[in-house]
Amino acid sequence: MYIAVCFRKKKGKMGNKIWDCSSDGKEIIAEELSRGKSLPRAIALYLVSRGIGLKDVDAYFDASLDYLSDPFRFPGMEIAVKRLWKAVVSREQILIHGDYDTDGVTATALLSRILERNGAIVTNFLPHRFDDGYGFTPESLVKALETTEGNCGVLVTVDCGINSCEAVEEASRRGIDVIITDHHEPGNVLPDAIANINPKIHPELADLHNLSGVGVAFKLAHAFLDYGRRTSLGGFLTNLEDVLDFVALGTVADIVSLLGENRILVKQGMEVLKRQVRPGVRALIEVARITGGGMKPSDITFKLTP
Repeated sequence: MYIAVCFRKKKGKMGNKIWDCSSDGKEIIAEELSRGKSLPRAIALYLVSRGIGLKDVDAYFDASLDYLSDPFRFPGMEIAVKRLWKAVVSREQILIHGDYDTDGVTATALLSRILERNGAIVTNFLPHRFDDGYGFTPESLVKALETTEGNCGVLVTVDCGINSCEAVEEASRRGIDVIITDHHEPGNVLPDAIANINPKIHPELADLHNLSGVGVAFKLAHAFLDYGRRTSLGGFLTNLEDVLDFVALGTVADIVSLLGENRILVKQGMEVLKRQVRPGVRALIEVARITGGGMKPSDITFKLTP
């Protein structure tokens, strides 16, 4: 167990495998952890091999929601939530363009639920894996707009869109404000959206680069509720913890590292998921023959997601 987590292997000459200790050079940090938190040296080495230092260890073990960072760290976040609240107040149609995998579906469900709970008129569009393909495209935009009732004023992408320059341009031509939320690698040119919410386009958000699509959508939802409460627009009766089961499902399914805020979101989300508050999720758990009380993240990976 200790060797498996603290060492990594790389190929040497002639295909030989060379074990390289991932905690090498971090002995001082490990010593600080061991003394500062009264941890066995083996545990301290395990932690530093995963990039966890003295300032991060409390959040690692506690994994409380109190350790989540301010969603307004994202440049453009305030612009995004102001526009969403404007749509709520003026009764504009909000279109959420998702993705067909678990991360995209849960991100769509999470954001839709938070917006609708606060008076928004929301339409969701999930592209078909084979008929539509991946991502936000001019073609998927047209197809999504066909599902809406009335004029669409705002379109929010989840788990896609950071490289969809043509689709954003077409939406703008139609008078639609686009908010991108994504976690994929950006290209050289960003879409001309009113806000691009993606941690990977901001080096200063390196601690959030491992967020999944639903994790980024959660950050938008968090900021939306916070702004609504501060400005007395709404959000007072919405408990953000209620949607953490969506975050756990999408984050684990997308195989992102369970460190930093992902660890917090998944730990807390698993507790909500175990309560099986959603009929659809409860039915899925029953079909997968999972005992609710003993559910683990691996059950999402190998049973619920497939």
